[in-house]
Amino acid sequence: MTAAAEPSSSTLPVLVIGAGPTGLTLAAELARHGVECRIVDKGEGPTNLSKAIGMQARTLEILDGLGIIDDILDAGHVVHGVSGHVKAKRIFHFSYDELDSPYPFLLNIVQRDTERVLGDFVASLGLTVEWHVEVVGYEQGEDGVTATLEHADGRRETVHAQWLVGCDGARSFVRQAIGTSFEGDTYTDYFALADARLEWQLTNQELHAFVSPEGVLFALPLGDDQYRLIVADKASGDRPEGTQPTFEDFERAIATRGPGDAKVSEPGWMTAFRVNARVAGSHRDGRVFLAGDAAHIHSPVGGQGLNTSVQDAHNLAWKLACVINGHAPESLLDSYDAERMPVAHAVITMTNRLTHMLTLHNVEAQHVRNSLMPLLGRVPAIQHQMRDQDAETVVNYRHSPLVDEFSDGRFGIRRHAGGVRPGDRAPDVQPIGLPDGTMGRLFDVMRRATWHTLLIFEGEDPSEDDARCLSELADYIDEHYSHLVLSYIVSESAEAGPNRIADEDGLLHHRYHADRASAFLIRPDGYVAFRSRPPTDRAVGQYLDRLFTRQGAEAAATA
Repeated sequence: MTAAAEPSSSTLPVLVIGAGPTGLTLAAELARHGVECRIVDKGEGPTNLSKAIGMQARTLEILDGLGIIDDILDAGHVVHGVSGHVKAKRIFHFSYDELDSPYPFLLNIVQRDTERVLGDFVASLGLTVEWHVEVVGYEQGEDGVTATLEHADGRRETVHAQWLVGCDGARSFVRQAIGTSFEGDTYTDYFALADARLEWQLTNQELHAFVSPEGVLFALPLGDDQYRLIVADKASGDRPEGTQPTFEDFERAIATRGPGDAKVSEPGWMTAFRVNARVAGSHRDGRVFLAGDAAHIHSPVGGQGLNTSVQDAHNLAWKLACVINGHAPESLLDSYDAERMPVAHAVITMTNRLTHMLTLHNVEAQHVRNSLMPLLGRVPAIQHQMRDQDAETVVNYRHSPLVDEFSDGRFGIRRHAGGVRPGDRAPDVQPIGLPDGTMGRLFDVMRRATWHTLLIFEGEDPSEDDARCLSELADYIDEHYSHLVLSYIVSESAEAGPNRIADEDGLLHHRYHADRASAFLIRPDGYVAFRSRPPTDRAVGQYLDRLFTRQGAEAAATA
């Protein structure tokens, strides 16, 4: 007999379902923004498996912003590029080394270490993951969600939360309870993976893919001689569902598809799976949100899964915090689905194309692929596009209803030609003179930000009118939005100081195309929300008045 549900005594701001990387990132971000939450998971504890391993540059930037990047880097293995092979012949290569990021590489880190670092960070913020706690039902009302949680001993608890976020994986109970679709396809190819020791002459500083008539073999270095091996075979209708791979399967794949001098041994975790490419019909239903694998799943080719999921959480957290803390209207949350749904579709499209290209079944098509790849690999534009897409540094929200710009007397997207556009990731620049008088980089200014950052550029050879305009804008922000927006005047001539950034070499001005006086408002998640040329207090103020509520700004100032 199941115990009756015990009601909780108060309304919780946010209930997070699922304690994988997505849920942990969301809980950490909410806690940093001063929002109380609970995070529960039906599992026994943190995973002890390697699972997802590829961490891209954009995700590393996010973890830098949280202040935990050193622990993440210490636990991972840096990969500088990707090579494609036919047996011992390399036919394609691209490098991460020229990425426009402080982290121009791929970091392979097993998921148990990712969860360990994130879990320790969550604990340091005063949160405890509640294991063996499963959501078994919920109902929505106008003011919140009433969820029923079942504990390991069968006891049931009723929890009232303003908002509920399902980060509970591909078989998400929350998604099923919403009733939204999860449309897409299942690949016919059979995929198997193993973590094993691999001895060969190829570098462990790159990811290697071997294409052959039988299928594809991936070797992803984990450090030393340890590798994640993934084998994708042609359509395998003769393999019953749930059939597990054997060590001999990987030995055979290495021998028939590898470079010819490889020896595999010491197999660890092995599993087989079918790849699904699916996306939920919506990332939101009223007061319930989906994030991570609960909202989208796709091929592991390209290493996008964990990264897209963490970025879901990063996008949603600051918006929930603004609404819960009374700084912004609930309509702000409409932008989550508007921004993240196109990203999910784009990732699925990209990973589908890569997977189909690498797992071609037709012999003639394989020959064409193998002939074209060396040619395409020599085209710099293609190299850069593949590198930047893989690293997710080009993910943008340019078409979001939340972004805008003002240029020469008019509001509207794309009227300010060139430079970083509203909705783009705010790029890092170094060296610059920081407000504390030291030299550093732009990301140092925004690290651990729970606020919007306003960069007010003087431009080249500023006039007295420009100086007055910038001063008036800084004063306006200080008077009306000082607890929600931190503003910095960026100057090529002045020394750094409180609320001033010294750009002596003009690198920051150049990167943001700020040859004239202008302003860029950067969101807590590191994306440009608004830009203005000229940077008038009227233009910036109108945007902030739409983003925030005046009552919210006043409440923040008195908090």
